[in-house]
Amino acid sequence: MCGAGAVFEFLCLLLMSRGGILKKPGMLMPAALLTDLLRPLCFLVFPGLMPVYAGQILQSLSFALYYTASVEGFLRTSDPRIRSFSISTGLSLSSALGTAGANLSGGRLCDLYGPGILPEICFAAAAANLLLYHTIKKNKNGLVIR
Repeated sequence: MCGAGAVFEFLCLLLMSRGGILKKPGMLMPAALLTDLLRPLCFLVFPGLMPVYAGQILQSLSFALYYTASVEGFLRTSDPRIRSFSISTGLSLSSALGTAGANLSGGRLCDLYGPGILPEICFAAAAANLLLYHTIKKNKNGLVIR
C-alpha cells in the first residue's frame, strides 16, 4: 500500500507541477487542505475496504502537499542567512508536535467515544482547518482565496 501511495503521490505532484499549480504561490495549502477533507469523506461515504486504500493514498498525497507548502512558507518568511536551518527545524518541530498532538487527542477521543467516531471527527477537523485557513487568508488580504 505504501508503494502505491508513493507512486500516486509522485504522479500527482508531477501533474500538478506540469499544470502550474505548484508554481502558483498560495495554491499548495488549499490543495493540501482539500485533500485532507477527502480522506475522511471516503470512510463516511463508501463501504468496505476500498476507502482504507483510497484513504491511505490520499493521506500520502496530503502529506506531500503539506510538506511542500510548509517549505514554500518557510522560504518566503525566513531570513536568507538561516533559511535552511529554518526549513529543517520548522519541518521537524511541526511534524513532531503535529504527530504527538494528533495521537494524543485521537487516543483520548477513542477512549471517550470509541473508534467509530474518528471519521466524523476527522472530517469536522479538516473542514474547520479549511474554514480557518480561508478566514485567515481573507482577513490578511482583504480578499477571498484566489
